[in-house]
Amino acid sequence: MALRLNGSTSGYVELNAPAVAGSQSLTIPDSINAAWTDATQQNTNGANEYLFTGLPTDVRELVVNFDNVSWTTGSNLQFQLGTSSGLVGGSGYLHGYAYFSGGSVVSNGRVGSNAFVMGIWTSASHGINGTIRFTNIYDNNWSVEGILHTILDNSMNALSGFVDLGGTLDRIAIQNRAGNNFDAGAVTLSGFVDLGGTLDRIAIQNRAGNNFDGGAVNIHYITN
Repeated sequence: MALRLNGSTSGYVELNAPAVAGSQSLTIPDSINAAWTDATQQNTNGANEYLFTGLPTDVRELVVNFDNVSWTTGSNLQFQLGTSSGLVGGSGYLHGYAYFSGGSVVSNGRVGSNAFVMGIWTSASHGINGTIRFTNIYDNNWSVEGILHTILDNSMNALSGFVDLGGTLDRIAIQNRAGNNFDAGAVTLSGFVDLGGTLDRIAIQNRAGNNFDGGAVNIHYITN
């Protein structure tokens, strides 16, 4: 048996049920039990590391957004994850990176390292922008993926990898690999967590309590 949805003018989408006895059901859930939460935006100026600690134990995904972040001297960017015992080093960060400039790959690689490293080479007042995403695959295993854009030479920098933390994620550090200080920009950390209950409402607010006076908003959601 097939369920067919016809297009308004032509064509169709068809869903076929398996050829077995009994009924086949498609269940649409009516609740959401997870939500995004944002940490405070952190300005990146005057230190070589920015550490976010006390992450929720039920966090399933982390997103780090970069807003025109730069550092004093040309060197690479890196990320270290950790547990309540501290940041995890060693050589368990299995990953690769690629640096694209002018239509060609300038550099790539590393396999095992003490951090997730990106081959970004920028300097003072030449910021990077983009998003890096960390996802809990299973147990204490985390993957990373993302792309950053460098204003200095209009290059793209890609990162992908995996690490087993050996414990529950509690912290993440954003670092300059050579120990040089960041000198401009900001990063924001967002997390996808289990609410421990059913989401019932969401508020969109003006932080100062001022009235909205035009436009519209739409809310879209995905349930599991």
